[in-house]
Amino acid sequence: MDYRPHVHYIIDKSTRIFRQILGMARSKYGLGCKVIRQLVQSIIAPILMMISAGFKRPIAQLACKSYRTAAFISTTAITDIMPFNLQIIERAYINLAKIRRRYWINNEQAVPVDTPDESEIDPGPGPMILTGDATVVPEYHVFTKSTLTNRGIGCCVFILGGQTIIDTLVFRMPTYCSLLQADHFCVLKAIEWIIENWPYQHSVYVINNNLGALAHLMKKDKNNLANMAKDIIRTNCKRVAKRAANSNRPFDYSMAPMATVKKKEHCDILAEWDKMYRLNKFGTTIKQICSTVGEARKFAPYANFWLSQTLTGHGQFGAHLKRFGFINDPSCPCGNPNQSVVHMINDCRLANRLRADFNDAKRRATNHDERTRITATFFEQWP
Repeated sequence: MDYRPHVHYIIDKSTRIFRQILGMARSKYGLGCKVIRQLVQSIIAPILMMISAGFKRPIAQLACKSYRTAAFISTTAITDIMPFNLQIIERAYINLAKIRRRYWINNEQAVPVDTPDESEIDPGPGPMILTGDATVVPEYHVFTKSTLTNRGIGCCVFILGGQTIIDTLVFRMPTYCSLLQADHFCVLKAIEWIIENWPYQHSVYVINNNLGALAHLMKKDKNNLANMAKDIIRTNCKRVAKRAANSNRPFDYSMAPMATVKKKEHCDILAEWDKMYRLNKFGTTIKQICSTVGEARKFAPYANFWLSQTLTGHGQFGAHLKRFGFINDPSCPCGNPNQSVVHMINDCRLANRLRADFNDAKRRATNHDERTRITATFFEQWP
């Protein structure tokens, strides 16, 4: 049974109720400083505190079926549940970039963000999009191409009359822009050039190798000469676009898409989570097995009661039982004076056969996911 639709419904309902309360407060008292502070203290803060109290320990433990004594930093890493405070920070920075229409990359360079302004949108007739080869091809057509390099995105527009290149337009965009933006920018500049130079004189096709025009562009023509012409145009256009990307000309378009902002913020918040994971004084056992939070997160699909005991160190191990006063002798049956998780995985003589089978199975694995599953199965054997 999927619970996500119910969660989305509850979130939408709560949002509507809060907006109604906000509207009543605005109409009766106005949104002054005291009113907003009262709304925060009476509605927003209690909800956040309740979520944080429930999230801080029981939710992650419930997900990985660990003991209550397991460290919070361990259980969240095993279940791949980012700490709630980091999720709030990530979402806050994304929304600030959307509201301000400006995003600071590495806290140094302020980049304008490509977000639509509903007040500036002029709804008009949409363009006619044709997929596949048309029955009639006009004499004049435009071919656009975008390519990505380490120094930027190069855009090229070839204006063709028959098989003759009439004009060439080149543009350059920074690396944080997307190829989708580059394709749209090429089409826009091509249409502007057509309107300025050929107003209502000729029918012109704008060909782009994006999804809509892919079938029309790549379909083989019965005429070999036409195929050769297409290959020559495609090769030359790509060469010019790559040369524009690697040049030092100023950027013609420099607004970052929201996808870049979200990706950058997610990478930054994962780095902050990894720093919290490594510097936290708790979770010593899982740090000996997984040195970074990324290595621990890969076990999330296989998290269960037995795997959590091994990764957290809180389970049926002599060192753990001695620490909490359940037994007096933490020694291992193999003779080692301390039966810890690291000893069971690496040194215990009683598990030599199991360890050899694990290494053999891991060598035969053909992909990373299979190796992770084999490792998780191996760790489940120790509690």
